[in-house]
Amino acid sequence: MKGKRWTPEEVEFLEQHAGMMMFSTLAKRISEKFGNERTAKAVESKLQRMDIQNMKVESGRITACALSRLIKVHHDTVTRWIKTGMLKSVKRAVRFKKRMHLISVQDFWEFAEQHKDELNFSKIEPKSLVPEPEWVESERKKDFHNHLKKKYRYWTSEEDAKLVSMRKNGCSYEEIAEQLKRSVKSVETRRDRLSAKGIEIADHRIGLPWRDEEVQIMLDLEAKGYTDAQIAYELGREKIHIHDKRRRLRLAGKYEGIKKRGTINKVS
Repeated sequence: MKGKRWTPEEVEFLEQHAGMMMFSTLAKRISEKFGNERTAKAVESKLQRMDIQNMKVESGRITACALSRLIKVHHDTVTRWIKTGMLKSVKRAVRFKKRMHLISVQDFWEFAEQHKDELNFSKIEPKSLVPEPEWVESERKKDFHNHLKKKYRYWTSEEDAKLVSMRKNGCSYEEIAEQLKRSVKSVETRRDRLSAKGIEIADHRIGLPWRDEEVQIMLDLEAKGYTDAQIAYELGREKIHIHDKRRRLRLAGKYEGIKKRGTINKVS
């Protein structure tokens, strides 16, 4: 009956099943089990008065959305961790119809310890997810210092001269990157900027004609999911040549692109 006081048995049932079913289902089960007619609204109001209106309070679990805000990553990233099985979660009804992924704090920290490269611990506020393991603070300090070290390092005139000289002597971009202690991407970007300034950068074998067999091999490998670097390795060319050939084929109307390109393991 509407307005009837909640019995201890009903309250115990709510405590045991909160978050495991929708409010409407809870109301129906309570009505059938204890003979007191309860509505979904009445169930929600009672849970709020009991201070267990959300699963974080009720069972130490937190929604994926709330977790993403606390650890400063995109919600889609947390969803990816869950869907790939990296992060444990349960799916529960916490409002009338909406079902959400809920993660226990303990499961999150177990995930974090096993996948430290997925997180920047310096962005996670201390004690925002309790209990916080002791090892987190050292990771937080380490990530903070690593972040400071990752600031952009400007190219010097000596490095520019080294890049030009090594290319002239036939060195690959991988060899130049290793010599200059930079990434291959950084070296290639710098090459483009120097070229835009009118500085000539040697591009070995760029004039070597492509044979029809090579073009077919390139397309076949691309369809299999090979990266450009792997295709270049197989053909004895450089990655820039693969980019250039693909662009020329596209301009000639002979290439529309591979819709689904994956990444395979490193070519042996």
